This record gives sequence, C-alpha cells and structure tokens, in this order.
Amino acid sequence: IVNLMTWREATTPVGIVTNATAEGEKVEITNLGELSVHDIDTEAILIIGNSETFVYDGKMVTPRVYKKGVGY
Repeated sequence: IVNLMTWREATTPVGIVTNATAEGEKVEITNLGELSVHDIDTEAILIIGNSETFVYDGKMVTPRVYKKGVGY
C-alpha cells in the first residue's frame, strides 16, 4: 500500500462515499491523517483533495482558476 502522505499533507481532505447512488449511501469527510484503512471497503470510493482543497459547509471544495479566453 502506498503511503499517500508521501505526496500530501496529513490535513488533506478526503471524501469517502460508500454505496454511491444506492440505498444506504454514506458520505464522510475526513483527512489523510485520520483516514483508517478499516473505514474503506470494496463499496467505497475515495476522493482525495489536492493542496488547495478545503472543507466548507460540510463539502470538499477545490478552487479552479481559468485563464481568460481559454475555453470560455
């Protein structure tokens, strides 16, 4: 198992979604330092934030910066 904290700080937000879009769906937000392998099973999806991701109002937010004139 690769130690993700080799590349990310322990405070990096992590979303854990279990049974996505199914009955009993569970969404949890934690961080790498508090993440336990025991919280993850084959029904779970992990979403690992980047260096700019933060938690706001119970949601993970990753700011995006778009250059003017590129794609819009």
